[in-house]
Amino acid sequence: MRWKRALTALAAAGMFVGLGAGAATAQSAAGSRTYHMYNNTYGIPASVKAGTTFYADAWYMQNSPVRVSAVSYGLSVWSLAARTDRGFTVSWLNPVTHRWQASTGTWSQGAELQFVPTPANGVAMVPHKWYKIQFKITVGKNVPVGTWHLNEATDGIVTQGTAPHLEWLAGPDRAMRVHH
Repeated sequence: MRWKRALTALAAAGMFVGLGAGAATAQSAAGSRTYHMYNNTYGIPASVKAGTTFYADAWYMQNSPVRVSAVSYGLSVWSLAARTDRGFTVSWLNPVTHRWQASTGTWSQGAELQFVPTPANGVAMVPHKWYKIQFKITVGKNVPVGTWHLNEATDGIVTQGTAPHLEWLAGPDRAMRVHH
């Protein structure tokens, strides 16, 4: 996917320790044990009318022995049949300020929307605790009908001190049918 190329470029630049994209991992100087970052999304409707807004929750948990900080989150929205990936608007409930915040950018183009929470050093994630990020999605009136897929990720993870080998175990893509 396009966003994996963008994240790979950021990782090559040394900006991230671990990434939320499939098998992207952070190497550990402390050992070879693999730890995991888990995620899942709830609240994506099976069918939605173009021009409406709905709310959903993304849940995250990591099982490494150290606290990590999620410095950004992302949501990919795509359709294999549509000739565009534009028309969706995503806002995120900032877990620090508890205020709705518009997406801060895109990974490449269209509906691959990114959210960078405040503070800039991210949201601390202690081991074995689930964290929720709520988001709302507006499906534009001109979004083509058909099946759309959604998947979220923490696309930037930083650690304090030595980084564990952290592997992303992404939840399933969620399918949603858009109708007029």
